[in-house]
Amino acid sequence: MASTLALHQNREMIDPDKFCSLCHATFNNPVMAQQHYVGKKHRKQETKLKLMARYGRMADPAVTDFP
Repeated sequence: MASTLALHQNREMIDPDKFCSLCHATFNNPVMAQQHYVGKKHRKQETKLKLMARYGRMADPAVTDFP
Protein backbone atom coordinates (compact mmCIF):
# COMPACT_ATOMS: atom_id res chain seq x y z
CA MET A 1 0.00 0.00 0.00
CA ALA A 2 2.80 2.44 0.87
CA SER A 3 4.62 1.71 -2.39
CA THR A 4 1.41 2.45 -4.34
CA LEU A 5 1.13 5.81 -2.60
CA ALA A 6 4.78 6.63 -3.33
CA LEU A 7 4.34 5.68 -6.99
CA HIS A 8 1.26 7.92 -7.25
CA GLN A 9 3.16 10.84 -5.67
CA ASN A 10 6.11 10.34 -8.06
CA ARG A 11 3.76 10.42 -11.06
CA GLU A 12 2.25 13.68 -9.82
CA MET A 13 5.72 15.19 -9.52
CA ILE A 14 6.46 14.30 -13.15
CA ASP A 15 3.19 15.77 -14.48
CA PRO A 16 3.87 19.46 -15.35
CA ASP A 17 0.19 20.27 -14.73
CA LYS A 18 0.63 19.21 -11.09
CA PHE A 19 4.25 20.00 -10.22
CA CYS A 20 7.05 22.29 -11.41
CA SER A 21 10.32 20.50 -10.74
CA LEU A 22 12.32 23.68 -11.36
CA CYS A 23 10.50 25.73 -8.70
CA HIS A 24 9.29 22.83 -6.55
CA ALA A 25 5.74 24.15 -6.80
CA THR A 26 2.56 22.06 -6.78
CA PHE A 27 -0.66 22.93 -8.57
CA ASN A 28 -4.30 22.01 -8.01
CA ASN A 29 -5.29 22.30 -11.66
CA PRO A 30 -3.84 22.99 -15.12
CA VAL A 31 -4.93 26.65 -15.04
CA MET A 32 -2.80 27.27 -11.95
CA ALA A 33 0.10 25.49 -13.65
CA GLN A 34 -0.18 27.65 -16.76
CA GLN A 35 -0.26 30.82 -14.66
CA HIS A 36 2.86 29.68 -12.86
CA TYR A 37 4.79 28.88 -16.04
CA VAL A 38 4.22 32.39 -17.43
CA GLY A 39 4.81 34.04 -14.06
CA LYS A 40 7.74 35.98 -12.65
CA LYS A 41 8.96 33.36 -10.16
CA HIS A 42 9.27 30.64 -12.81
CA ARG A 43 10.99 32.96 -15.30
CA LYS A 44 13.49 33.96 -12.61
CA GLN A 45 14.27 30.31 -11.87
CA GLU A 46 14.71 29.59 -15.60
CA THR A 47 17.14 32.50 -15.92
CA LYS A 48 19.07 31.33 -12.88
CA LEU A 49 19.29 27.79 -14.29
CA LYS A 50 20.55 29.07 -17.66
CA LEU A 51 23.20 31.22 -15.99
CA MET A 52 24.34 28.35 -13.78
CA ALA A 53 24.59 26.07 -16.82
CA ARG A 54 26.61 28.63 -18.73
CA TYR A 55 28.96 29.88 -16.02
CA GLY A 56 28.82 27.10 -13.45
CA ARG A 57 28.67 27.50 -9.73
CA MET A 58 31.32 30.10 -9.11
CA ALA A 59 31.72 31.08 -5.51
CA ASP A 60 33.41 34.38 -4.79
CA PRO A 61 36.71 33.44 -3.18
CA ALA A 62 37.70 35.43 -0.16
CA VAL A 63 40.44 37.87 -1.07
CA THR A 64 43.01 38.51 1.58
CA ASP A 65 46.19 40.54 1.35
CA PHE A 66 47.45 39.35 4.71
CA PRO A 67 50.50 37.05 4.78
